[in-house]
Formats: sequence, structure tokens, C-alpha cells
Amino acid sequence: MTNKFTIQVSEEDIKTGEKREPDCCPIALALNKKGFKEIYVGDCYLDFEDENGDYHQFMLPNQAMKFISRFDKGENVSPFEFTLGDEDLEPNEYLKKFDVIIS
Repeated sequence: MTNKFTIQVSEEDIKTGEKREPDCCPIALALNKKGFKEIYVGDCYLDFEDENGDYHQFMLPNQAMKFISRFDKGENVSPFEFTLGDEDLEPNEYLKKFDVIIS
């Protein structure tokens, strides 16, 4: 996957999303609407499986990280959209940047 694409988080995603639930938070619900599966949204990255069964991991833009933080704290958030970059990360590359031990 080498194209940029936009994720639109709707009011409905916010209403039905669950706090601190990586697979059913508003961003995960928005990704699911695009047909992605096995979605995990962390504090600073997300990963999913595309329609071909290929695994992708992206670093989240600051706007999305702030949204997650505010949503998980129970603060008011609004619908928004963000763009994932044109290149996905090698699996766990982003975590390695922060010296997280991956076994």
C-alpha cells in the first residue's frame, strides 16, 4: 500500500466508539467502514489488515493522537479527518524508534 488515504471519523463513530478499546474506538470504527479488518489503534500508531489480507502499520498524525487522548479521557471531541502517509511502516518499526522491546 503506497497511496495516501483519508480516514473520516464521524459523529456516529464517536457516539458508538469505546474508550481505551483499540479495536472499537472511533478511529477503528472509521477504518472498519473502509473495509479494513484486524484493526488495532494504539496511542501513536495503528495497524490493520487490508482487503487482500496484507498487514499494514502506520504512525498516527499528531491530530489523531490528540483525538485519542482526549476521547479516552472523556473530553468532548468532534468529527475530524486525517490522512495516513503514503508509506506504511515495517512491522513494529515505530515501536523500535521508542526502544520498546519486541519479542
